[in-house]
Parts: sequence; C-alpha cells; structure tokens
Amino acid sequence: MPRNKLEEIIESFGIKEFSQFFRLKTRADGNFRPSEERLSQYEDADFFDFIKLGQIEFSETQRLIVAGTKVNKDLSERSGKKAQYEKAKKMLRELSVYSAGIFIFYDKDGNFRFSLIYPESVGTRREWSNFRRFTYFVSKELTNKTFLQRIGDGDFSTLEKINDAFSVEKVTKEFYLEYRKLFDGLMENLSKNHAFLGEASKNGINTENFAKKLLGQIVFLYFIQKKGWLGVRAGGNWGDGDKTFMGNLYKDAISKGANFYNDYLEKLFYNALNNSHRDSADPSFSRDFNSRIPFLNGGLFEAEYDWKNSLMYLDNKVFQAMFDVFERYNFTVEEESPDDKEIAVDPEMLGKVFENLLPENLRKGKGTYYTPREIVYYMCRESLVNYLISNHSNITEENIRNYIFYSESFENFKKQKGESFTPGQWKELDNLLINIKVCDPACGSGAFLVGMLNMIVKLRIFLQTTPDSNQIPQKKEYELKRETIQNCIYGVDIDPGAIEIAKLRLWLALVVDYDLEDIEPLPNLDYRLMCGNSLLEEFEGVKFYNGENELQATLLPVEPEKRKKIESLKKKVKEYFSVHDDKDKLKKRKEINDVKDWLVRSALEKRRQEITTQHKGEEAKANMLDEKSRKKYLAGFSKWLDSSSNIQQALESLHNPKKEKPFFIWKLEFVDVFEDKKGFDVVIANPPYVFTRGASFSKSFKKVVEKNYFCGKGKINLFSLFIERASMILRKGGIYIYIIPNTFFRVTSYKPAREFIVKMNRVIQIVDLHAGIFEGVTASTAVLEVQNIATSNPRVSIIEDFKQNGYLEKRRFIDQKKFNNHEFVFSIYINDASSRLFTKIKGNSFELKNICKDIIEGIVTPKGKKSFISTEKKNEFYKSFLEGKDIDPYKIEWKHKYINFDKKRLHRPRPDYLWESPVKILIRRIGGGNKAIICALDTNKFYTYASINNLLLKDNCGYDYKFILALLNSKLLNWYYIENFTNRSGLTVNISRTFLDVLPIKMTPKIDQESFTKIVNEILAVTKSSDYLKNSPKQAKVKEYEKQIDRLVYNLYNLSPDEIEIVENFERRG
Repeated sequence: MPRNKLEEIIESFGIKEFSQFFRLKTRADGNFRPSEERLSQYEDADFFDFIKLGQIEFSETQRLIVAGTKVNKDLSERSGKKAQYEKAKKMLRELSVYSAGIFIFYDKDGNFRFSLIYPESVGTRREWSNFRRFTYFVSKELTNKTFLQRIGDGDFSTLEKINDAFSVEKVTKEFYLEYRKLFDGLMENLSKNHAFLGEASKNGINTENFAKKLLGQIVFLYFIQKKGWLGVRAGGNWGDGDKTFMGNLYKDAISKGANFYNDYLEKLFYNALNNSHRDSADPSFSRDFNSRIPFLNGGLFEAEYDWKNSLMYLDNKVFQAMFDVFERYNFTVEEESPDDKEIAVDPEMLGKVFENLLPENLRKGKGTYYTPREIVYYMCRESLVNYLISNHSNITEENIRNYIFYSESFENFKKQKGESFTPGQWKELDNLLINIKVCDPACGSGAFLVGMLNMIVKLRIFLQTTPDSNQIPQKKEYELKRETIQNCIYGVDIDPGAIEIAKLRLWLALVVDYDLEDIEPLPNLDYRLMCGNSLLEEFEGVKFYNGENELQATLLPVEPEKRKKIESLKKKVKEYFSVHDDKDKLKKRKEINDVKDWLVRSALEKRRQEITTQHKGEEAKANMLDEKSRKKYLAGFSKWLDSSSNIQQALESLHNPKKEKPFFIWKLEFVDVFEDKKGFDVVIANPPYVFTRGASFSKSFKKVVEKNYFCGKGKINLFSLFIERASMILRKGGIYIYIIPNTFFRVTSYKPAREFIVKMNRVIQIVDLHAGIFEGVTASTAVLEVQNIATSNPRVSIIEDFKQNGYLEKRRFIDQKKFNNHEFVFSIYINDASSRLFTKIKGNSFELKNICKDIIEGIVTPKGKKSFISTEKKNEFYKSFLEGKDIDPYKIEWKHKYINFDKKRLHRPRPDYLWESPVKILIRRIGGGNKAIICALDTNKFYTYASINNLLLKDNCGYDYKFILALLNSKLLNWYYIENFTNRSGLTVNISRTFLDVLPIKMTPKIDQESFTKIVNEILAVTKSSDYLKNSPKQAKVKEYEKQIDRLVYNLYNLSPDEIEIVENFERRG
C-alpha cells in the first residue's frame, strides 16, 4: 500500500525509496517511468546529491518530473523555502518538456519538504515567470496525518488529481468543521457549568465570547509552540522549547488528577504569558512550569476576572476534545501567498473560523463572508500599484508594476527588466511605503490588513537590495513588520470578536519573523484596530461635527489649547503601542481617554453655545406660531440642550475597546492620520452586503443615514454607504478598493451611489469576479477600485476574467464618461462596435415609455403570501392569478390559482384600471440566460403578482400590442437590454421598469406593423394549445416563427450583416 510505504520512508528516510512509492501509486495506470539520473548541474553549496527519480507521463504533452536533493542546513517549516522554490523553478524553466514537478528536499535527519510546483497557464500557454507551489513539511516529530491521508491515499492518475491531493482548501475546510464542533461542545459544556456561570455573571463575561477567546488562546499557543517558545529549559535558548508543550501539559494535569483550566491554564495565561514581573533571576522563568515562558503582552492573555480568587473549574473533557483535534494537524505560523502554500493550518484559518462560528442568521445579518486569499493578494497589489503611481515624482506606471510583480529579488528584476530605474527612485518608493496609511473600515478577521502588511514589508525588503540601498535603512523583516503595524495599518469593525481575531493574526505575523535573542513583548493594538460602527459619527442625536462642512470636524480646531491637546493625544497613542506593564497600560489608557473626553466635550460645548445663541434668536419667531408648531420648531434645539446624559453615555461607550459601539469618530480615534495626512492613502475592504430594511436597523439609524449620506435614501445596502464613507475618510487623491456585488453596476436602487462615484471620483478599474467566489454564495461579485478625485475624462481599466488574469492580461479600457448616462449604469462590456450599434438602433426611435400608460409590477402582499393564494375561488374577492413563473414567451400557463383581492389587507393592490384592461402585456420580472425579457399577451384580465411587470399602452398611441410583444421578445431588444443593463450577468436579473422605459421602439406606421402581428397571431394559435409545453414539434414551429420575427426586426432597425452577426453570436457570460 502506498500509505504504508510513506510511513516507512518517514520512519527510515531514503530518497530512492520514493521510486517504489510512485510505482505503487501509479500501478493501475503504469504511467510512472523510473529513470534515475544525477542532476549535478543544479548542485551547489546548499544543494547536493540532486537526482531525478523518474517521471509520470499523463500524455505526450503532459509530463511530471520527480526529483530529490539533500539540503545543507536542517529543515524546518520555513528554512530554505525561498532558495528551494527558486531551484525548482529554474529546473522547470530549463527542462520545459515537463508540465510540473514533485520535488523532495530533505536534510540529514530525514525531515523533508514534499512540493508540487508548476508554471501558471494563461489559456493554453504556460507563463514561465509565474509559478505555484504547494508543500507538505514532513518530520518524524509530527503526526503527518494530512500528508499520509492526502498523498498516501490520494489519486495520482492525472495531473489534476495530483493537484487535488495538494489542495489547501480541502484540508482547511475539514479543520474548520472540526473546530466548529469544538466550539459547539464547549458552549454546551459551559452552559451547564454552574461554577463558570456564576463567575461569568459576576464579571459581565459573555459565554460565547469567552468560548471563542479560549479556543483562540489555545490555537495561538499551538502556533507559538511551533516556534519552540514554550517549555524552554532554564538557561536554554528561545526556539529550543517543547514543540508539543500544550499536549504534554494536559497529560501532566490528568496524571495528577488536576483541573486543567483552574490549576494549569489560568497560571499559564495570567501568571506567565501576561506577567512581566516574575520572581526569579531570569524574568522569563516560570516557577509554575519550571521552564522559560515568554511574556507576550498585547492583551490576548489579559484576565477578565479575578482569577487568583476565583474557582473557575472547566471540564477536562472539553480540553481532551481540543487536543484530540489539534494534535492531528500541522500548524505553521506563516501566512502563505496565493502562489506558495503549505498544506497546514496557518493563521488565515482564524478568519475562516470567525466566519464559521457565526450562526447563519447572524452571518446574514452582518454580511460577513471570508475573502479568498487570491482576491486579497490582488487587491492589496493593485491598491499599492496605484498609490505609488499617484504619488511618485516621475516613475512610469510600467516600472512600478514591474517592481511589484518581480519583487522576489532584485536580481530577478534586473534579469527580467534591466536597469529601468534612475538613481533615487528606489529611495522614493521606500519613503512612500514608510508613510502609507491603510485602513479597512469593515476589517472582520483582518485578511486585508495582514495582506497589506506582508506586501508592504516584502516590497521594502526588496528595496534594501537595490542600487539605492546605501540610502535605505537596512532592517530585518521583524523590524519592518513592527514598524508597519505601528505606522501604517488601521482597522475598524462593529464586532469586537472580529477585532480580537484581527489583532491575533497581526501578532502571529510578527511572531513568524521573530529572530531576536530575547523575545520582545507583543505590541498593543487597541488604538490601531478598533471596535465601532464605521458608518455613523453621531450618537443618540449628538453629532460630533459642525453643520457647515460635514468633512470638517469640530474636533480638529486651531485654538492653541486644543492644538496642544491633539499633539498630546498623538504622542500618548504612539507611546501606548509599546507599553508592557499592566498598571502602566491602565494609566496610559486613562490619559488617552481624558484627552479624548476633553476634546469631545470641548467640541460639543462649543456647538451647545452656538445652538443656545441660535435658540434665543429663534424663540421670537417660534412665539408667533401656534403651540403645536412652536414645539415642533424648537424640538431640534431642545434635543441638543438636553443631551448631557447622551453625551456621557457616548463617552463611556467610546472608551470601551472590547464592546460593540454604535458609532465611530474617525478624526478623533485616528487623529494622527487626519492631522498629518488629512485622510488615508488607501481604504480596502469587503464591506457587508446587507439591506437596511431588517429589524436590526432602527428608524434612528435610517434617519441618520438619510441625513448624512448622498446615497442614504430609498432602498439602502450597507456596502453603498461604505463606498461613500471611503471618500469621507480618504485624503484627496487617495484610493479605495472594494469587493462589491456585480448588481451595483446596473440595479436602479444603487443609482445614487453610482452617481456619487461618477461625479466625485475617478474609477481606476473594475474586475469581474463572476459568481461563486465566496463559498455558499451564488451572487456575482466584482472588484471596484476608485480614486478620491474628480477628473475630466479618465479611462477605466476593465478585467473581464480574473481567473485568467496574470500580469495585465486581458485588460482593456473604456472612458468613464460612458457611465454618465441617465441611470449612471456602468456598462462595462460594451465595445466600440456595440456602442455604434446602440446609436444606430436609437436613431429614428423613441423610448417605450412614450407610448405606455403604465409599466407597473403586480400585487404586493404583506408577509404570509400563501394565506392570500388559493386553488379554488372561495368568493367574489378571489381573482384569477398569475406569477412570473407562469409566463413564457408568447405563452401564459395558468395554474388555476386565485388571489384574495381584499384591498384593505393587501400591501399594494395596484389601480383598478390595470385589472379592468381587456389587454396587457405581461413581462416576467426575473430573466435569465440570453433571454432577459420574457413576455406574453393577456386578454383574460388576469390579476398578477409582483413577479410580473404589467404593460399598458396608451389609448390611440398608434401601436399594436402584438407588434410591441414581438419587439420585446426579439433577439435584438433582448441583446440591447442585456448589454446595456445587466453587464451580461450569467445569473438571473431583475427586469426593471426603469430600463424597460428606455427601450428604443422604431417609429413604425400601422401598415408596417401588420407583418409582425400576422406572425404573432400564428404563434399565439400554437402556444394556446394545452399540450404546447410538452409538444416538441409545436415548440420547433414557434422557434421558426420567432426567427422570422427576428429577421423582420433586423430589417426594421436597418442592421447590416455584420451588425446582425454581433447580435446572433452574442453569448452571456457564465
């Protein structure tokens, strides 16, 4: 068995034993060809005994090489990874007959890295500058469960199936599901634990948050123990600790009959990891554990209760379950890039765990969906590209893209692109990266923050090797990360649990590169990642800005005393980042809060004085009104004058960093950003997609939104508010990049947000991500990148297929002025030929609305629609009833349903003339495929549901219903609608009255309409038969009639053969 052979190799390593493994693995197909060959040309001081073991042949054009080499240094998860990757890539480039390679890098102790490496493909072409690597690190010290399961038991019959055996997603999904079970089990256990519930009640501890934090703490320590930082012997070096410390600690507790949480974990968390003052010559030595344990600081292990005087007994069984799961997996502290992944549990898991632990209804309510790392990487890269392009002095866009794309090493850059930079330009880029300010206003678990951190640091490391290196400070990766976290990275989220996980991920990002002799405490991130509602800056009617200019805070005045306070606040927040002692932290927090209080109260008092003065002047006017009007007139002033309790409540909420806040005062909380730069350079997010019509959104919230946002009226989705918020918190010329629903570009309810962008901003690029980018979500999404500046006629970069996009592949440009249309629709797929055809179609045509009495959706019922519908006519109020699914082209299929047409009970019964009309066109409101508009003729006075648009023509308008029916069902007008109003969405789309209104109808005399109506009569004669939907010959006959109508329509609009071909060959994207 292949798995047994792998177990033998792990126990007693021999590189040539892999030949036997691959023979067993491919025995059914016989496609492994052993051919041992020395590859001495690839050997050097770091790699020796390089051999080819053989190759797997899948076809004449698809082969995989299997090779192995011994490395000079001891292997760990991280050691030598980059050099090994470069060596394998070099070999594949030179031995280009191979589509991929499995490379085995091993050390003298038999530890090995088992990697699948291959060049990316663009279409059928291999891209030899872009590679992907997927790796298992294997060691006798590890359980290797995943490696044995996925590689030992996996299918190697095709390259695609081998790729599947290296799938990170499948392994991590399995872990997430197990983690969820652990959480559920812990919650159930805690809910029955009276000792815990008593302490929780006394200390205001939320059970769910406690469970999440406890699991997070233990997972964090699993990552830390991989560094060898736990259980280091006295006098030993950091890194030499027990890498199975947590499991061994649990076994020790059980052997002594102790309670693991009360007797062991509390001491580890609160007396070791969070205690810098230990009673020993070596401050890192813990008497409780007879070993060195680092003081980590940061807040993760701060106690929320008096642990020394509490008996918090948690059932040992819950920890047994945790260790049973965690011990089966390999943990790595490194967050991989999209093109280099280790098959292990990495910190990115914490983000998906956060998503996984949200109950489904809560997840839908908050709109939380985890962003795939490929998208995170792309968005971080593109925002940095455009930040650098916008702020450099004279560096070309091509050079900046080359710098970011080839940033693995300067040597690689020089080899690929030569000396394209002039002296001083590299230094200029470093200064820009040092001073960048980046914010995610809906940061969730911190995916974008970690992504930006890693990319900024990677780019700065590269700059230290350039010809300007003598002008650039030489710093280690750890120093650069700490500096970047302190000066560049900011995040806000309404969920305090998400903020804690985001902090944890940034701490782990630091830990991965820690190579100092003594472990520095983790930085405090309380004033970099903050809890609050990013969209609101007022609380209970108390607004923290003056009324003259929304973007000018009263908190940022110019009076000397206030200027002094602001400088003090900036200084104290910066100092807090590196405070370690608990008492010092509390003192510094109080100092910060006192300054904030002073600034807020000062600003509000100034506003109160203005209101009081204004109130006195207005009282005279009010006294001239009747009593009711007078009270209403003065209500706004009274609210301010009587709001002291609200202000106090707001301040208390302001200072609690771990509780959900209903507001966020941007210019106060991130005062350094708005004082020094007037806003952020980059705002990056996957904002929540949630409509505000639910019960979780109060009337006061909606009122505040309507008052403060251009797009805050009508049907509001939170993501559109985040679009406008980005412009508020960016400096002029700053850039925001969001993932948003593709429907944003066309749906009528988003018109205000589109108008805001078109009039106030420059659209840099739109990337179509298609459907399915988020697990369990079918909606299409897109990346929208925008610059906070209005320009005369910018070009917009369009990428139609992200999955195939490499370095500027499949990128085209359109003019932003095309978005400045009646509904501000972003039609991103219209090319020049289509644009010319639109102009031609609209020539000598009029808009459909000009001949319509009404286009209106059908009846809207209250909740509980089924209670209004019946299959029998119970009384005279019950009317024959249709839904959208009952409509096909030229065909109505009545299902013998009736609606109780009680106007008093219906939400929107619609006007009587609609139901009394002897004829109307019924248009299904949901279209799909290449047929957006699906309509039929109603001559039976059917009542219709809201899933149908009802079209009535004006009396004596000169146009026949059947002529209009023919046009609406035609290929040409469907093509016109899809191209202009759906962005070729492969999903179903809502057929909007707004867009139906503007369909171009060719001016056509009555006599010329007859050829159309004649064919429509023929179609209706066939479709009215009861067996039509099951009768293929009849359906084929109608298809022929429809082709005749399409030809008549092409002729009516005077289309040329080439133009007809555009319409006929049109396919909607998938």
